[in-house]
This record gives sequence, structure tokens and C-alpha cells, in this order.
Amino acid sequence: MNPLELLVIGAIAGSAGTLVARRGGHTAGSPLAAGLAAALGLVGRTLPHDGLMWASVALFVLWVLLPARLFRRARRRAAAGDLPGAVQRVTWALRLRPRATRLRAWRRLWQVADAWYAGDAGPAEATRVEWLADGQSALVVHLDALTHQWARLQHSPALDAQARALCELGQVEAGVELVGRLLAPRLGWAALAGMRGTALAPLAFAGERAAVASAARQLRLSGPVSQLWRGTAELAAGATAAGVETLGGLTEDAGVPAPVRRAAAGRLREPPGPTALGPAAQQVIGALRAELVAGDRLRARAPWRAPLTVALVLSFALMFAAEALTGGVTDMRTLLNLGALYRDGAGELRAGWRILTYGWLHYGWTHLLVNSGMVLAVGPVVEAGLGRAGAALAWVVAVVTGGLMIAQLGTPGVTVGASGGAMGWIGALVVLAILHPQTRGTRTAGAAARVAAVVLGLQILLDLSMPEISVAGHLGGLLGGALTAALWIALVVRRAPREGTT
Repeated sequence: MNPLELLVIGAIAGSAGTLVARRGGHTAGSPLAAGLAAALGLVGRTLPHDGLMWASVALFVLWVLLPARLFRRARRRAAAGDLPGAVQRVTWALRLRPRATRLRAWRRLWQVADAWYAGDAGPAEATRVEWLADGQSALVVHLDALTHQWARLQHSPALDAQARALCELGQVEAGVELVGRLLAPRLGWAALAGMRGTALAPLAFAGERAAVASAARQLRLSGPVSQLWRGTAELAAGATAAGVETLGGLTEDAGVPAPVRRAAAGRLREPPGPTALGPAAQQVIGALRAELVAGDRLRARAPWRAPLTVALVLSFALMFAAEALTGGVTDMRTLLNLGALYRDGAGELRAGWRILTYGWLHYGWTHLLVNSGMVLAVGPVVEAGLGRAGAALAWVVAVVTGGLMIAQLGTPGVTVGASGGAMGWIGALVVLAILHPQTRGTRTAGAAARVAAVVLGLQILLDLSMPEISVAGHLGGLLGGALTAALWIALVVRRAPREGTT
């Protein structure tokens, strides 16, 4: 399998995801382009035909991936209060999809909201009336929330907007309980991340300063938005001087986006005070705190935020370059000279130091890319959950136990690859979700364990269908990583001071 085929498989998978998501709601990527990309990719892979495969990748990137990416960035800009920036990015998406009426509606939403903050309320009111007449209730809710029309939203059929409005209007206990009912079927880090302001509002207006700081960091909120919620939590916790100082800095800074500056001024005019919550509301707040702590350990994160993972993948690349320079990335003699495991037909084994070094060698580009992708996907989570030292130990033990299993049970031939270590990290992720004291019992941990179980199931099917894959190495790595993670949690994590929101 060459790199083009990997790109095509990715385009087919992404197109299928777009088509499925289209059934549940709006997607910025073109469903027609997604269908064509998937069809061309399948036909091109079947024939095989490079031209059709390149056409599949181009369709997916230009009319599915890029518009969706630009729209996501536009929404993040709007959430940060940068409405002109949001308009600019959705305009770029419209250049790729000029007939996308939904994208045009979002651009209009942000344009009229920006005019509202500039003092011209006419376009916003006219747009609201038009959308109500057309039955565009979801866009009306977004417009009311952007322009802080909380009185209109306190009885909204959109429960997330209603919960936020109740908190903003001082009915904190009712808002918190509504958030609890809203999140009850799907409470977990993914739900909290998707709801952003709706999840932050009950924590901030309940005075949960540490939880708000943790949520703002995990959600990667912009500086002004993070400061707004932190100041709100300080006022609600009774730290009036700190809250006034935090919010006052926002109102006096001309560089702060207008929505954030207006919200800060509103908090200062009618400062939220300490609120006594009943048992039901306190239970919701406790559940939100627990899921935030679990999210801090188990949420997916960018690979470049995990130095150990990046260093590991770079070491694969360096060894791959050494292979290429000393004889070739598919040359068996070169792999043996650099440290591959080997068992000949008579059962004679070359092992020793090779039970470690084989995990840094790869047979061809596809092998390198697939294993590096697995490491980049799983590594940051394991690194956050166990710490760099724990993750590094789990990796080394997984590679060694995988090598030992290959030495005992492996088939004749040369064995190389980092998949044993990657399987060890997947096993460590399952143990993290089940045993880590800061994640055990949360919905976030359950979701992480299910994802890891699905990956393991797919890997088992792949192992059984491809005889060239070392089942012994994968099994040994999985067991080694899982056992190391369990021991690390028992001996190191449980004895360390608890961190996270309290």
C-alpha cells in the first residue's frame, strides 16, 4: 500500500463520516462532493487507477474538508467574540461552496450581531422576524444568545440556551438543575466540550472558581473569554474585589472584542453573588467537576502538546532515514543490521538487545505512517494520564514484552515495527479509564474505554486477516502496557497529591 492509497482511504472514511453526519444535522462540507469522493476512491482503488484516486482526494479536500475546517474556525472565532473574524472565515468557505444556503445564514447571523454591537440594532431585529417567519428557530436562538437577549431565552425550547439564560438572569439553581437534566443522558467530556458556555455558566454562577479555570484551559478559550468567566466565578464566590478587578480590565481594554466587553460591563452592573444550591443542584455541580477532571486526563489532544509522543515519532523517522541511507527501507539485511528480530526456518533466533530495537524499525513507508498515526492518536492521552515517566515506562515495557512474545511464539522471519508499543499504550489507556482515581466511574472514562475496546477489536480482526502481522508481538505489547499502567497507578499515582478541580 503506497501513501496515495492511504490518502484515498482517509478520503473515503471522511466522506462517509460527512454523509452520516448530514443525516443528523448540518455539515459545512458538500454531501455531493463527499459521495463522489467516496465513489471515485472506491473505483480507483478497485481498478487501480491513480487518476481516479487523486480526483477522490482533491474532491474531498476542496469541497468537504476545507469548508468544514473553515466553518469550524469561524464558529470558534464567534465564540471568542471576534465576529468580523468569523464572517471572514465563513466567507472563505462560501468561495468553495457558493450555493451553501446554511453557510450564508451563519454569515448573516454574525454580520447582524456585529452591527448590533456597533449600535445598529435594526438588522438584527429584522433578521430575527424573518427567521421566525421562516421557521428558522435554531438560528433565532443563536442570534438571541449572541445579542444577550436572556429574557427571551429563559423559556426557549432550546434547553441549553434556556439553562444559560436562567443562570444569567440570577435563577442559578434552576439553571444548574436544567443543565443536569440536559446532560444526564450524555454527561461526559465530549458533551461538556460541545456545549461550552452552557456547561461553563452553571459552574461560574455557582462560584466554582477552580472548575471554571480548568474548563477554560481544557476548552482552550481565548484570553478575554476565559477572563470573563473567571471574573464571573469570583463574584459569585464572594471574592468581589478580585472579580471587579478581573472584569474591569476587560471593560477598559479597547482590544477586547465587543461581545466580551459588553458582557463584562453587564456583570459589573448586576454582579452575581453567592448562591445557596439545593442537593440536586450540588449533585450536578459535583458531576460536572468530576467529568472535567476526567477530561483533563482522558480527552483527545493535539500531538504537539505531548513532547514524549512527538519525540518518539521523530525517533522513528530518524531510524527510518538510517534504513534508507544504509541499504533501503525494505531490505532485510539492512533491518537485521539495525536491530530487527529474526527467527529462521529451523527455529534459530536472533534476539538479545533486538527485543527492544526492533520497535524503532519499519518496513516501508506505509508501515511507518500507520504506526506513527497510532502513536500520535493514543500517546497524548496516555502521556497526560500517566505522566511522561509513566508513559515512557509503559512504552519500553510493551516493546520488550512484545519482543519476548515474538521470541517465544513468533513465526519465522524478520519482525520490526512500533505496533507492539502502540498496543501497549492502548492497553494502558483502558487501565487508565478503569483504575485511575481521578477518572474511575465517570462517563468520560467509560467513553474512552469503549473507544479503546473498539480499536482493539478492529486490530484483532486485522491481525487475524493478515498473516504478516505479528499477533504475538501485539498481544505481548498489550499485556505489558496494561500491567505497567496498573502498577504505575497503584504505586505512583495513588500516592501522589490529588490534582484537578475541587
